[in-house]
Amino acid sequence: MFRRISFVLILAFVWIILGEALSWTTIIPGLIFGVICIIICEKLLPFEPVRNLCIWRLILYLVYLLGQVYISAFHVMKIIFIGAKVDIVTAKTQVQSDFLKVVLGNSVTLTPGSILLDLRDNTLTALLLHSCRDHAGAIQSTNIVQQLERKLLRVEK
Repeated sequence: MFRRISFVLILAFVWIILGEALSWTTIIPGLIFGVICIIICEKLLPFEPVRNLCIWRLILYLVYLLGQVYISAFHVMKIIFIGAKVDIVTAKTQVQSDFLKVVLGNSVTLTPGSILLDLRDNTLTALLLHSCRDHAGAIQSTNIVQQLERKLLRVEK
């Protein structure tokens, strides 16, 4: 019961942020839609509990990811003006949890200049944007994947 209430509150908080207003006209619909989402998810989606994760480190990871999104956005803006090249990079991941593998894949997609192409077993394939002037661009562009993975490994217990 506590878990459901906390999920409803989290969904309501996201609704308030997306609504860009803190008023009863955003809080009440946020709570209502949060309850509806939880009911639909419990009835229609198979749910396997996520275990062996430190929720506080996951929250810190999300803050870190937000920072990386902004840093990458400025980097991508710069390389678009000087010339950009695209490479397909395949990387092995050490993340064991299926949940965290999906989080890693979504993190790669959320980061500007990168798109997840495939995620199978422990192999991640991504399309990464880097500077034409940089000869080691593919190596440098895989750093973002490695940084995100390193942070996610700390989330696993």
